[in-house]
Amino acid sequence: RLSTVDALHVALQEHRGSTEELARTVVDLLGGTADVEACAVYLPSASGIGLAATSDDALLAGLPDGLVDKVRASGRPVVHERTFVAPLEVDGGATPGGVLVMRARPHRPFDASQRQFMMLTTSAVASAVRASEWQRAQIDYLRPHAELNEVRAQRAREGSIELQHSLLTPPPAPRDLEVVVRYQPAGDDLEIGGDWYDAFVTKDGATTVVVGDVTGHDHRAAATMAQLRGIVRTIGYVTGGCPSAVLEETDKAVSGLALGSGATATAVVARIEQSEADRARGVRTLRWSNAGHPYPVLLRA
Repeated sequence: RLSTVDALHVALQEHRGSTEELARTVVDLLGGTADVEACAVYLPSASGIGLAATSDDALLAGLPDGLVDKVRASGRPVVHERTFVAPLEVDGGATPGGVLVMRARPHRPFDASQRQFMMLTTSAVASAVRASEWQRAQIDYLRPHAELNEVRAQRAREGSIELQHSLLTPPPAPRDLEVVVRYQPAGDDLEIGGDWYDAFVTKDGATTVVVGDVTGHDHRAAATMAQLRGIVRTIGYVTGGCPSAVLEETDKAVSGLALGSGATATAVVARIEQSEADRARGVRTLRWSNAGHPYPVLLRA
């Protein structure tokens, strides 16, 4: 009996499934032991109470009609011949719970010691049912909150993606030069981040192309990217300086504006120039500078 109770405690403590699965565990463990010939567990249902699991259908056929409902309503155990029917109290008995049915083996004396063993077994099962019901109540309480948080997170993500896409504007179409862009995220869950591209025509008619990457892969990196992209674009457009000067002034602006360590980024800036004489000859001058970014690649026709 001690071994049975010990095994029951271990199984119930390790149980992490539903209350119905717990009932199946109980009848599998108790039914067919040295003291218990058959076992059944009833649990509350929409119609009052229903059979959750049994080790032997014949056990149910031998019960008087209404006995299970009577035990559940009164909250008191009943002995019928060799069958022990006991309530599984929840909420300290304030709310009717389930019912545990155990039929003793015929070769064991159905004495006070046997009934004490069954009471101890019932107490262990009732405690496990209460824990399972509490866990399910907690899950039911937390689920809508988790769903709400998921909706909020999805909205924030969609807003961040929309912000990022609005910043990654189509490239310009300067004279005699075609600029094509392609932005491909590593995966759907990493669509937002600090990567950016840009292309614009400066006041003197040169075309500047920028590819950069802010550290991080979240909405904060996207917000920082928007700041850095605007700084590079403004400095490049206003000064018309060479790429190295644009990067140097950007670095100073990051420090002077106290954007912090989150504004750490790599970038490559290229300036494509073509004077009237170069245009007549069909050539261009490409100046570029790299700040820790993967190197650009030149593919000739």
